[in-house]
Amino acid sequence: MGCSVRWQWWWLQALSFLSLSALFSTVHCQQYFVTEPEDAQVLSGGTVLLKCKVGDKAGMLQWVKDGFALGEERIAPGFPRYTLTGDRSANEYNLQIENANLNDDTEFQCQVGPPSPIGSHAARVTILLPPDDPSIEGYNSGVGIPVTPSEGLQLTCRCNNGKPAASLTWYKNGEELTEGVSYSTEPTGTEKRENAINVLQLQPTDEDNGARYECRASHATLDATKNVFVTLSVQYPPGEPVITGFETQPVKKVGDLLQLTCTSEGGNPLADLIWYKNDQRIDSSYHTVGNQALNELIHTVVASDNNAEFSCQASNGVTSTPLKTSITLTVKFPPTEVTISGYEQGLKAGDAATLICTSANSNPAAVLTWWTGGRQLGSPQTSDSIVTAVPEGGFVTQQNLTIDITADDNKVIYTCQAVNEELPGASAVTTNIRLDVQYPPDEPYISGYEEGTIVRAGRLQRMTCIAAGGNPEASLVWLKNGQVLSADSNSITYSISGNIASSELSIIAEASDNNAVYSCNASNPATSQPLSATKVLTVQFPPERVAITTNPPVLKAGEQGTLSCTSSSSNPASVVTWYRDGKVQSGTVEGRVPAENGGFSTTNALTIPLTSTEDGAVFSCRATNELLSESVNDAITLDVNCKFFHQRVFYHFCRD
Repeated sequence: MGCSVRWQWWWLQALSFLSLSALFSTVHCQQYFVTEPEDAQVLSGGTVLLKCKVGDKAGMLQWVKDGFALGEERIAPGFPRYTLTGDRSANEYNLQIENANLNDDTEFQCQVGPPSPIGSHAARVTILLPPDDPSIEGYNSGVGIPVTPSEGLQLTCRCNNGKPAASLTWYKNGEELTEGVSYSTEPTGTEKRENAINVLQLQPTDEDNGARYECRASHATLDATKNVFVTLSVQYPPGEPVITGFETQPVKKVGDLLQLTCTSEGGNPLADLIWYKNDQRIDSSYHTVGNQALNELIHTVVASDNNAEFSCQASNGVTSTPLKTSITLTVKFPPTEVTISGYEQGLKAGDAATLICTSANSNPAAVLTWWTGGRQLGSPQTSDSIVTAVPEGGFVTQQNLTIDITADDNKVIYTCQAVNEELPGASAVTTNIRLDVQYPPDEPYISGYEEGTIVRAGRLQRMTCIAAGGNPEASLVWLKNGQVLSADSNSITYSISGNIASSELSIIAEASDNNAVYSCNASNPATSQPLSATKVLTVQFPPERVAITTNPPVLKAGEQGTLSCTSSSSNPASVVTWYRDGKVQSGTVEGRVPAENGGFSTTNALTIPLTSTEDGAVFSCRATNELLSESVNDAITLDVNCKFFHQRVFYHFCRD
């Protein structure tokens, strides 16, 4: 400016140049700034240079940090990272800050003191902190986002922890978006960092399918933008499925190969194509070519395919219900089996039986024929066939055969055959039954004993009951006098040989068997009443005991007394004999009367005069079955001198 300025003044370092406590000056010329500091940005840890150059400098120069004077020394007291640099002769007083950090993030001013003090405009130092990598909330970068046209979509791009906040910009397929975007920041509360947020609101259309939406983050600390993106997959339903391969042969036979192709065009994603038979999934193996989904069904036709609905269903994430196309198959098939019924309850000779032959499902209906002994049976034994349609498709055929049952029909084989005559290559199916005709056995007979034959008591006697024939073989039951003999308590064995049933009864003959009626009853399901054979046994048996009585009961000397001996039942009748002192006494047989078990009871009476010499005499009675040579004995001791006597007790004294 062509003049010089000289100042004299006291400097107070704790105050700014604008707050002087003492000032004395002589003004020669006005000082001014040639270069003023400018705002600067620097990475944390970097170096920043704030320039200050004064023209016609007259006063002393110092830097002020956020209102605090740093002094005029080359290295600011208390701030070892702050250094004054530049050509002093050219009045350059630049402030260099090394290893910058957040403490340096503020305003700086260059001030020159009196005379005519001046101050530069404030220059802001901004410490830069790099932000985190950008992200799209809820999605990883590069993913596809499935959306439907009816749904809105909000994409939120965030870039956190930058200082200052990062700049975020949305692009669609490389073109910057300016509509539907909303940029904002939020403090983090830490190190003056900020989060940057840019929200993009979309209403996707079909045209957005495959569109790339990219968020680009820029920042002073970055050499290039950092980008994240997503790709929209706009979903829409596939085309209706189309079935081909069916038109050329609408009617199939069992064993044919069915080849159907289902195709669905378009859709995002392309359709899932599933084959169903009567709503049961049978094939999920589809594939895609270009914008088509295809599923080829290769299926060997079976009988159950007749009238079956084969459907192809197309669906993707957009379809609320699958799209469906179906065909109904007509299949000719033979019966798989034939059955005969009507004989299960058993047949009896004399019955009129109806056998029912029923074919399994066949399309068209099967033809039935009856056979026996190599010959075909016809009317009037066979009825007209009855054909019935079944719900699943096809027909069941039924035909009856009527037989007048005789015993000769037992084990005769009847065959029913079913064939579908419209399928020449199909084999006929047959089934056989062997008749089981129930008929009664022959009359039974008993061997091992001839009536009238004498059986001795105590001896073993066997009798065998035999019943030949019958179906099933006869059941044999032994009875004695009309009472069934238990096999558990009697020696009874039962056996079958061929069609002959036999049962052996073994007994030890006893008195009760004399004149006993032994019966054998033969029966089977065909007998209305048991068939019976009987034998009446003749058994000889000895008496088991004798009984002695006196008349009068009290024997008195001078009177006559009668001793009576009676045998129990015996067959033949027993001989009763009296003995005294081993000598036979002459008694009188008073009679033989019928007794139990068909035997006889014999009574012999002995009359004796009673004297004192008879007192104490012993009289014995013997009953003998002379044919069997078996006897029983008993004795009595007389008491004559006494008012009474007692059998078997001898009293040696008398009483009046």
